[in-house]
Amino acid sequence: MARTKFRWSQLPLREAIAYFSEKRNVDTDSWRDISGAEQDAAFVVAGAKGALLEDFRREVDKAIAAGTPLREFQQQFDQIVARRGWDYTGGRDWRSQLIWETNLRASYGQGREIQIERVKSRRPYAMWRHGGSAQPRPEHIANDGRVYLVERRPTALPHGYGCRCQWFTLSQRDMDRRGLSLSDELPVPVEQGWEQRLGPRSSADRARLLAQVTGRMSPGIARQVANEVVSGEPAAEVEPPTYTDYINRGREFASELDGVRGYEKQNQAMQALRQRLIDRTPAAAVADRVSQITFEPQGITRKEASEFREDITEFARITGGKLGPLKKIGRSDDRAFAKRTGFINAGIRYNSATSRRRVLFHEMGHHVEFGDKNLLQENKNWVVSKATGPLTPLSELTGLDYPPSERALPDDFVDPYVGKLYTFATEVESVGLEHFVNGFSMAELYRDDPDHFFLVLGTIL
Repeated sequence: MARTKFRWSQLPLREAIAYFSEKRNVDTDSWRDISGAEQDAAFVVAGAKGALLEDFRREVDKAIAAGTPLREFQQQFDQIVARRGWDYTGGRDWRSQLIWETNLRASYGQGREIQIERVKSRRPYAMWRHGGSAQPRPEHIANDGRVYLVERRPTALPHGYGCRCQWFTLSQRDMDRRGLSLSDELPVPVEQGWEQRLGPRSSADRARLLAQVTGRMSPGIARQVANEVVSGEPAAEVEPPTYTDYINRGREFASELDGVRGYEKQNQAMQALRQRLIDRTPAAAVADRVSQITFEPQGITRKEASEFREDITEFARITGGKLGPLKKIGRSDDRAFAKRTGFINAGIRYNSATSRRRVLFHEMGHHVEFGDKNLLQENKNWVVSKATGPLTPLSELTGLDYPPSERALPDDFVDPYVGKLYTFATEVESVGLEHFVNGFSMAELYRDDPDHFFLVLGTIL
């Protein structure tokens, strides 16, 4: 995969976006006008009301969904202040950063709470990691590296203005592998305005909190909140699948694997599962799509082109025709890579057909992701949800000679490379689908990381 510089600001978090979208604008004169619990359901900028508050809401919404950097947000802040004639307290840089950072970090933190709740049955432990804030709190530094049961954590994070701490979840396997044990609880003082509870609130709970402050809402928003309180939930919307949905879909499809023990029996069961995937899609159904893929004659021989077409046909049948934007295969250097423009560089020539197929399946896996924005986002969310620490040099994670620029989020992945994140891709689908070259490799992935196996399986159904 071609390397792309990655920044956290380029990674939207679906749960954070959904959390913020349910907030309602509430007018205030001071930050003391609303409690931390109410802020869980209300969007406020201290001293901002009406159209001014709506302008800020629009820009914060954009920042959370699209990763607007601080400098760009500050430019919009200047325009809003000039347009509305707002006389605010504090310096321009401090006030604009406070609005931007507090909303982004709080929304991201609550998005993480939703993720933590979703995976706690498989990852019941959480490690506090201090985020290196400019003015660190002693209690936060003291908690750095401490491990708690998810349900016994001292607080949600972030906790307090400027806090950059995060929770990273752990499985029992992570605990055993790293020699970790539960820590004694170290209490954290509750800061005013940050009275957050652990775990996500339901939409109905948030609506009831808002009902306490409807007097400071516009009439239209107040009526909407009142209707939500009566109904118990806002109007249902059809949501695209989450990574948990994909995993559950895969588990349901491969339910025959439950209870299968022993390498030989698992290999046999996986080969049968693979054949079942192939049988879903006849070769004739993908023939036209496969015929549209061309090969660069200066890099790919006729014999290779014929072999590649057979491999692509099998891959398309396994994935139900999912080939994304793939349209050309060539060979420009020895390292294989995929481009979202529809190109695959085949890399070096392999003597082994299995090796050739694994590389091709890997790069076609990137194209499956290129063709589905929701899948790309959910694969990113899955990696982040499993991470046990911040981005770390791959050379440190693997002991291999990777350049310092190549980094990944650490976890007990089937390969540390899975923890890499790019702007337009991950290694989740690619590494997963390269194991689908045969039943034996599928069984290996299933044994080493069942969640990864079921996630990828669920994405191709």
